[in-house]
Amino acid sequence: MNYENRVALFIDILGFREIVKSTLDNVGNDDKNRIEKVYEIFKAIRYFLKSENGSSTETRRFTQFSDSIAISFLATERSEVFHTLFHVQLLLTELIQMKVLCRGGVSYGKLVHDDKVIFGPALNTAYDAESKAALYPRVILDESIINLGGKYHARHHFQEHEIDSIKNIVKGDVGSKTT
Repeated sequence: MNYENRVALFIDILGFREIVKSTLDNVGNDDKNRIEKVYEIFKAIRYFLKSENGSSTETRRFTQFSDSIAISFLATERSEVFHTLFHVQLLLTELIQMKVLCRGGVSYGKLVHDDKVIFGPALNTAYDAESKAALYPRVILDESIINLGGKYHARHHFQEHEIDSIKNIVKGDVGSKTT
């Protein structure tokens, strides 16, 4: 087994412990409406990140455990930086409507990610970006991820068009290299 060069996203659902805690009343009985809300959160995550809606490519992988979501794809996948960031944006918008906030980080590097395991330096870097740099509900990425997306642009785009498309779905921090 070898590492692959992959783009890795790590997303954390903020306040998840409290969300789960709210699924029980004061004496420990199930609150079926709130359990259903948690279930709907995970249905939304799966819908936007799995292949049911046609959004996945051949190399995109998705892993979810508790309040953690990991997504990765081969760095050379054409237009996948754009497509994955776009679907994550749609997901985060849906979760905000459900009153759920998230924070995340994106990185590029060595990773093993299949349907059973995920590990590698790229995931560690994405996790560090989420936990240490993304202080507010947002997903942060370095300008190098945008440039990588431009390098592996869609066939029907020039590099500049792909970069512009990616920049249209991300906003940059003033005075920062991180987006």
